[in-house]
Amino acid sequence: MKKVGRILFCFVPFLLTVGIQILISVPFIGIGTAYAICTADGSLSIYDLYDSLMNILTRSTFNTWLSATYGLSALIVFSFWYQKRFHAADVKKIKTFFNPVIVLAIVLITIGLQYFISYVANFTALLFPDWLKAYENLLNVVDMSHVTPVLAIYAVFIAPVAEEMTFRGVTLSYAKREMPFWAANILQALLFGIFHMNPLQGVYAFVIGLFLGYVCHKGGSIFLSILLHALFNLWGTFVSDNFMYGVNQPFFFVFWFVLSLVLLVVGFLLFHKGIVKRDQGVHKSEISSDI
Repeated sequence: MKKVGRILFCFVPFLLTVGIQILISVPFIGIGTAYAICTADGSLSIYDLYDSLMNILTRSTFNTWLSATYGLSALIVFSFWYQKRFHAADVKKIKTFFNPVIVLAIVLITIGLQYFISYVANFTALLFPDWLKAYENLLNVVDMSHVTPVLAIYAVFIAPVAEEMTFRGVTLSYAKREMPFWAANILQALLFGIFHMNPLQGVYAFVIGLFLGYVCHKGGSIFLSILLHALFNLWGTFVSDNFMYGVNQPFFFVFWFVLSLVLLVVGFLLFHKGIVKRDQGVHKSEISSDI
């Protein structure tokens, strides 16, 4: 029973992050409601006030600030939890987890993963067209296509750190204590997918989560998965609209898919090589310091 309880505890970070979202959303909705009432004509009906409120809640500016506030809150909570519970390495030592080979590998993995995930999303949409419609409706309702400074900071800096601390940090660390890594990685990736609250996003977030969990575990540092996540979001925010030229043509459709696999394979081969080189260097420095 104790083991079952410890396994169930792995779900607590996910439930907590949902709770934080709700707690942050309540005052934002309250402010939006107050603004709608104050700016509305006194003769407007309740339906008009509702339409005014929905117009406020679906603005990109409103959702950007809501997301950024939630992200900062989650970042603080889970970074503290991860640091205290798992004795995470001092940020001052962050450079010890990287070398040029590892950084190059993560860049290649980022690009390859972007291509690969686009195929995962398109294949999922073909199998479940209703999921695609729901996703398109969500994009139409909540327009965040215009990249503002706040949105860029959230997408590239806040979200990667907050989500990595939550899922690859706290959740994966607890799960690895109770089950083999492969099972723990699937669990945290599944929760990461559910966290996105949209079936289509959930599927490709699950796949991304598997890669992030592997990089974090194999590289021995959450800083590595944070870098991969940040670069992935950076590419998706500023580059993704133009990076698959001619995908509707059979040749390019196959070309981009093969390229994604090549980039991923080469990236992970370099990643493992970089990890070995890094660890050998750390081992030599420890021997030298002992002497």
